[in-house]
Amino acid sequence: MGPLMRIRPLDAADVPVAARLRIELLEETGGALPPAQRQALLEANQAFFQRHLGSPAWQSWVAEFGPELAPAAAGPASPAIGAIGTLAFFERPPYPGNPLGRDAYLLNMFTSPAYRGKGAARAIVQAVIGEARRRGVRKLILHATEAGRPIYAEAGFGPSMAYMELALDDDHGAAAAVAHSAVSAVSAVSAQSAPSAPSAPSTAGPETPAAA
Repeated sequence: MGPLMRIRPLDAADVPVAARLRIELLEETGGALPPAQRQALLEANQAFFQRHLGSPAWQSWVAEFGPELAPAAAGPASPAIGAIGTLAFFERPPYPGNPLGRDAYLLNMFTSPAYRGKGAARAIVQAVIGEARRRGVRKLILHATEAGRPIYAEAGFGPSMAYMELALDDDHGAAAAVAHSAVSAVSAVSAQSAPSAPSAPSTAGPETPAAA
């Protein structure tokens, strides 16, 4: 029997691991980072996760593995964090089907190689969808990798041709404009529950593709 797993919100003790998983995601999807840049990004991500603990605009979940999660188990080992996912809540002007304009962006989905195939990504996605419904979010959007696409499709996400992005250089000039195909485009799924929580402040847009 494999290690037990539970999904829970990120807490302060998880911040260093969350930052490390973030760097692993960036390097897996974009290649190895130079040591100085890697360290700078690690520190920046630690500050980010610490700053947004308890924020109404951001929420992260982790998958925690370990036999000591069993009620009758004993031992000195601590549970291991093997996966993470982050949801950014934002508002837009209301539109048909979303009279409050509440949407959310799923990002930073990553599972460490040693913990893949154990259902962590699927479980985090379900936690995300549940929280989005609770907050009255009507649409979730994300970037999907090839590995992650089946997991998101299983949860109800579908492809969209509507997405484009513009990358800006350090001087805020246009560096590139990219139109994604239906295969790599943003995906969306509408939440069906009624609003039940205060609206979250407007926040971030698309970034690094999510890895399952």
